[in-house]
Amino acid sequence: MKVIYSTNPKQEATDALAKLFKEYKNIPVLFLSSGGSALALVEPSILSENAELTVSVLDEHYTEDETNRNFCKLQKTAYFLALKKMGATVFDPFGGAVEEAGKRFDTFLKDWRVKYPTGKIVVTVGMGSDGHTAGIVPFSDADSFQKLFFTPDTLAVGYKTGYGPFPERVTATCSLIAKASDVILYAVGREKAEALLTFLDGRRPIHDFPAMFLKTLPSVTLFTDISS
Repeated sequence: MKVIYSTNPKQEATDALAKLFKEYKNIPVLFLSSGGSALALVEPSILSENAELTVSVLDEHYTEDETNRNFCKLQKTAYFLALKKMGATVFDPFGGAVEEAGKRFDTFLKDWRVKYPTGKIVVTVGMGSDGHTAGIVPFSDADSFQKLFFTPDTLAVGYKTGYGPFPERVTATCSLIAKASDVILYAVGREKAEALLTFLDGRRPIHDFPAMFLKTLPSVTLFTDISS
């Protein structure tokens, strides 16, 4: 994992995304955008004339309230409008029961990988103050966590949890994130300082602090304004 400290991490991360998309302009790209603070990174300036660009969210708050759904927030960005003009393919995982939505998202991701075996997967992801990342929340049971998020042939899941304000989640799994060529981890602001220091310290188990998984990936670049 590479760490970039900056007084302007948003600009640094946005520039890094723009550079990636320019580098991959002749390669099929699947871009999975996180919600939360990392959604600020999806600006029209990161777009390149990618021949085959597919875009979805990395995870979804599974609720009927559109104001809280990540894909609906993505749709309202200037970036999304530019995507539509380019003719890019977009995928909304919402619809039906949460478990079925997870299976549909899983199938979508698998189909993309079959269609574009040499394509690149680019991911933006954040980190909650509780250590959750994407839609992967802390679990009390390590075995259940491992089975749900690390099963090799499961790239996305929909599940119910009593954790936090969104008891139903659809998310890409750790197995999918591990396949990404580039992962932009965006953690900024004083409210994230304690979580980031815990993350960098690296002593919490992954099921209790899921973002720890990202430290194991060489594809991850952390952009932050919080100095250790």
